[in-house]
Amino acid sequence: MKKYLFLLLFFLFGIPVCAWIFIPSVANPKENEVPALIYNIMQDKPIRICIDFIETSSKNKDGGNKYSKKYIEPSDIRRNKYYDIMTSVIDASFGKYTDNAKKYIEQSGRQEEFADVYKQLHTPKTVYINKGAGAKHCDSYPYDNSAVDLRIVAETNNELIRYQTGRAHAFSGSRSYIELFFHPDWIDNSSFSANKVLVNYANEQKYKTILLEPTLRHEIGHTLGLDDQYVGRSIDDEDKIHTLANILYLPSIPSVMGERDKNNNVRELTCDDAEGIINLLDFYSKEDKTYRKNNGWASLCHKDIIYIEAVPAKVSGTEYLEQLAYAKSNYQTELPAAAQRIKNERKAAADAKEKAEEEERLQREERAKIDELKYRHKLDSLGRCAICNEYIDNNSIILHSPKKSIKQNGKTIRVEYPYGKCEIKVHKKCWEDFKAQGNKAPWQKWCNEQKQSVPAQNIGNLKQGLYF
Repeated sequence: MKKYLFLLLFFLFGIPVCAWIFIPSVANPKENEVPALIYNIMQDKPIRICIDFIETSSKNKDGGNKYSKKYIEPSDIRRNKYYDIMTSVIDASFGKYTDNAKKYIEQSGRQEEFADVYKQLHTPKTVYINKGAGAKHCDSYPYDNSAVDLRIVAETNNELIRYQTGRAHAFSGSRSYIELFFHPDWIDNSSFSANKVLVNYANEQKYKTILLEPTLRHEIGHTLGLDDQYVGRSIDDEDKIHTLANILYLPSIPSVMGERDKNNNVRELTCDDAEGIINLLDFYSKEDKTYRKNNGWASLCHKDIIYIEAVPAKVSGTEYLEQLAYAKSNYQTELPAAAQRIKNERKAAADAKEKAEEEERLQREERAKIDELKYRHKLDSLGRCAICNEYIDNNSIILHSPKKSIKQNGKTIRVEYPYGKCEIKVHKKCWEDFKAQGNKAPWQKWCNEQKQSVPAQNIGNLKQGLYF
């Protein structure tokens, strides 16, 4: 798995919907990470898509269980059929996001305010790079986005329940990825048109809504940069800045990125989805000096929310109207008090964060200095090898200086140490090499050096409890 691949599983079903959220790789991009596909749209760049169809089975010829999978090759008539339907759904899904954002800008009557955003809502251009007789498997292309922007793996199986009930996930990283599990009946033209299929579920036959189009519509939202909108989902602290989830608890807000409606139908795109796309465009915009982006804009969907630098904030109804009036004046009047207050609060918070990070950095440096002193003190206490003069490690031996027994009438009356009584530490390998070369140990030199080498017992300003 590549370094910058961040698996972010986004399932279609969940608990009640909340407000839009950026996926973490958008909110906090890592070094060299590929932007979400909204960036291709705003730059009017084609989205290069590679699709693999894989047939899986859990049965062998004898009826036993044996999982297997194989590519559906270009020569298989099913692949062309699947590919044609899949591409039409993908194209329609991408187009719905840009068309939906345009629609709500137009309905708001604020085209002039969002003129720069409107120009960036290009009709998505898709290029399918492995369609037709000469198609290659997606694995044959580089893993990064040099050749592929979006890889889709569609697994089909007519045996397993999970393929009948509609599951998919997506993640963003070195390139965007969607994995889809489907029953072959999903893609059958008649079943697809009817948008229903008869499936066996828990030993009971039921008609279930076909999920190919709404599933891809939802997953494509992830590839554009939008996250799931389920109440109760876990949001990391660093990802909370670009979300309404900390401001509003609105399980009634409809969104394609959330759960189905009360009639169990997958939702079409809504105002909330349009606002998420607009905010993504603001987030990626290089026009950092635009008045709207820097000084705020009033929400299209909520009468008590404004955005400043792609970050939402809750305001009063009066403050919301003041922000609208400010935009209608072409940003010529004084900056509304609410926007100024929010900017000041965020600057103060950013300054406090920067100060805290600097203090933490200084503390880390101080701890590193202490750790270095501790380490050096430990090494000094262990001593150095008498042969190579490098610090002693665990792979070492202790040599005792040679002694001489003084005898009288055949009995030892005392023991003398000609070079002084001392213990010399050497690396085992050094000692073996030393003996192999026939060298004579310089005991006089070694013992004299040891007497002069007294490990420091006090190493300065170490805090209490750090001594070895």
